[in-house]
Amino acid sequence: MPRVTLNALDDTVTARWRRGLAGTRGLEKSHWITKMAYYEAVDRLLAAGGAEPLTWRTIVDSVHPRGNSSTFYGVTGPRARHPLLRAFSASDCVESLYIALYYQRVSPVDQLIDEAKVWAYWPYREVWLDECRRRNVLTREGALSAATSALVAWAKDRPALASTLGFAPPMCAVEDLMLMCQGQLSARAAVARLTEVVRESRNPPAPALEPPVPGRRVPVRLTA
Repeated sequence: MPRVTLNALDDTVTARWRRGLAGTRGLEKSHWITKMAYYEAVDRLLAAGGAEPLTWRTIVDSVHPRGNSSTFYGVTGPRARHPLLRAFSASDCVESLYIALYYQRVSPVDQLIDEAKVWAYWPYREVWLDECRRRNVLTREGALSAATSALVAWAKDRPALASTLGFAPPMCAVEDLMLMCQGQLSARAAVARLTEVVRESRNPPAPALEPPVPGRRVPVRLTA
């Protein structure tokens, strides 16, 4: 039965990026604190609803204690410091490069939303990894089941954030799925499958993620 190395999930592109920015518990770095202020603003604005799409100005105006255009473009956009997308693009792993290509966004606001999804989902990811360690669940099926449950829980708790950008899943969830499937699932297929999980979280039960069968092409239902 295929097994998953949990240590590998602690050393993903996203995990290294987050560790480098966030620092240690209780001693967070200033740029990470600034990033979190913008993630929280995005999450808060989406949860509040409204007919108007998010703009850099509405986000800046919502940042606590104070936002401005300089810090906004330091967090997201082409001149951003340490964006997650750049970490994927700089990786020497082909799978990471495909994730970077899939998540290329024209709008700095959309890029910020992608990072906000990772920030909001991360605590759920930590819970399912800790649970796997406690139970010594190392089979691929067990890890996939735990990861699916975590993604569904996140999507239910933050429905507005989860559903924006066409229900796009957090980049780290895509990275985890591809790692667990050990090269048997493309970035496009992984995004499509997790998008469906997020979309269907509104209509439980959510579909289970089944590991691909070696030698068989994985059918992908393209989503908007």
